[in-house]
Amino acid sequence: IWLELGKRSRWVVGVAGNHDRFSDSDLAQTPLEAFGDRDDLHLLDGDMVAVDGIVVAGLSGIVGNPKRPLRRREAAFVEAMETLGRHSPEILLMHDGPCGNHDEQIGVDAVRRALEQLPPTLLIRGHAHWEDPLAACANGTQVLNVDSRVVVLQSARGASG
Repeated sequence: IWLELGKRSRWVVGVAGNHDRFSDSDLAQTPLEAFGDRDDLHLLDGDMVAVDGIVVAGLSGIVGNPKRPLRRREAAFVEAMETLGRHSPEILLMHDGPCGNHDEQIGVDAVRRALEQLPPTLLIRGHAHWEDPLAACANGTQVLNVDSRVVVLQSARGASG
């Protein structure tokens, strides 16, 4: 999917989910092996990238048993998110993420509490489906849940009128 998106886009930035694989073989390749030397594909996990002047930070995986792939203990997940959030990215991508404003917007309460102590950002998350895909945090952060959705974001920079 990453390679196909890369054929149709100037760049692709994302995070890995807890079930993501990067090859069809039983011996899954690492993203580096799967992507080769492509500098337009950015898989983030505790790091950031600037693309077309937009600073995007990302945290792959979910809260869970770290003995399983793409999982971190809750405290480690929160700490990694806080580290990214302190850099004030314009967009923070996370596979797992905070709970929303309603009971049916499930997520990790500790992530939400920590997120509200950081500078505001747009947080885009997946993993758990929300019927209502938007939530707002007390600090001004907007949470967009993209599980089972396709979302296209377009920059308004340089737009006239």
